[in-house]
Amino acid sequence: MSVVKFIFKIQMGADFYSFYTVIHTGAGFFGDMGLCLFFMTSIVLLYQNRKWILRLKPLAYTGRMALSNYLFQSIVCTTIFYSYGLGLYGKVGAAFGLVLTVVIFVIQIFISQYWFKHFRFGPVEWLWRCLTYGKFFGIKLPKTQENEK
Repeated sequence: MSVVKFIFKIQMGADFYSFYTVIHTGAGFFGDMGLCLFFMTSIVLLYQNRKWILRLKPLAYTGRMALSNYLFQSIVCTTIFYSYGLGLYGKVGAAFGLVLTVVIFVIQIFISQYWFKHFRFGPVEWLWRCLTYGKFFGIKLPKTQENEK
């Protein structure tokens, strides 16, 4: 459905703006919803297979520190694309963008796995938890748990 959304976006003009807007909005809603459901059900089905549980386990670490990873991505990508960094916005193609996305995410997977060998929470998640509850939580794992992972 996102293809339909793209085609109608190209053809939107002043003459048929309202018709194409309705089609575009509907295709966007149902297409994006369908894609979301596809990914969710695919992950659930893969997670029912023992081999895939082991393959998907590293993603759990990135999910446990989602806010930290989001902020990490924001800092890295704004540094790459904005003028205070490399200023590459609009200067790279889709292939480079895809490769960059995969590289950043793989790096985050490894950082997250390493982090949780030593700590209970992601750094920003820990700070958020302390501020939310108004008390200090220990972030480091006890020595026995640290050695088990």
